[in-house]
Amino acid sequence: MQAVLSESEQLLAEIEKADSLVFGVPMYNFGLPAQLKAYFDQIIRVNRSFTFDPDSEEVYQPMLANKPTTVIISVGDGDLLPGGPKADLNFLEPHLVTMLDFIGLRSVEFIRVGYEEFQDERLRVAFASAEQAVARLAASA
Repeated sequence: MQAVLSESEQLLAEIEKADSLVFGVPMYNFGLPAQLKAYFDQIIRVNRSFTFDPDSEEVYQPMLANKPTTVIISVGDGDLLPGGPKADLNFLEPHLVTMLDFIGLRSVEFIRVGYEEFQDERLRVAFASAEQAVARLAASA
């Protein structure tokens, strides 16, 4: 059993050792890429990153220590971002927040880049905004 869980243990150890986490995530078909889902399947483990107690008022309890978590997302159409006219199609951010919160990573900040498919001024503005946000985070670290 140890060999089967070795990759999961390694990934969880990386999270536990880190002072902060950064994820770079593209939106694929309104959600997260399969590769990232596979990563979360490795780190969301009962009695390792969350507990399960059916007799408790709160059946699920996170086990990981909270730490700053930055998620840099990219979407082809900026209208899919929060506040945009197509934001209701953005399943990426709620899914990430749910999985991170479930294991104890509750201090999540998003940096968003949109309009890659359009390659116009909106993309340049989105890049400039994201670069400023990254610089602010780096300066505060």
